[in-house]
Amino acid sequence: WLVDYFRIFFPRWLMYKLNLSKAPVDCFIILTHNCNSHCIMCNYWQNNEKDEITADQLRKILRSPSLRHLKGVELTGGETLLRPDLPEIIKAVYEETGLKPVLATNGMLPVVLDKLLATHKQYLAGVTMSFDGLGEVNNVIRGKMTFELGMKSFEIIKKHGFKPGVSMTLMKQNYDKLKETYEFFKD
Repeated sequence: WLVDYFRIFFPRWLMYKLNLSKAPVDCFIILTHNCNSHCIMCNYWQNNEKDEITADQLRKILRSPSLRHLKGVELTGGETLLRPDLPEIIKAVYEETGLKPVLATNGMLPVVLDKLLATHKQYLAGVTMSFDGLGEVNNVIRGKMTFELGMKSFEIIKKHGFKPGVSMTLMKQNYDKLKETYEFFKD
């Protein structure tokens, strides 16, 4: 994943920072501030927001001339799989931009993820997951059973033909676990 970052995202960021591109090239869309994980570094799990962007609102935003040079879109949150209209949102991004978005998830809803990928993987570029260490390290940071559920989702993503992306939030509880986490997920 680190190699992919430097190969894909770093050149885009550099172009933008050097003013070689006047318009955004990457777009991260926060679909929800609600989450089913109880991470120690975040309070999204306390939210119960109902007023979230709709697929139609998103379509209007994505039609903006300032977004015509997009090269990548990531759907993130909170937990994206909590959105019952997620399939419609994924299609809206694809239809309005011609880009397949990357979906971010905490992996705690493997059954929902499996159903979504069975019907909409053709509209996605990939799926990224959050792991903040292995086993109990992850469970202490993200909540009970999050590592085990995450690994089920990790395997589901692979079953559907994607190479799962992995992100890790570094903090005092896990910074010394970065290398072992990388080694575990690198293939």
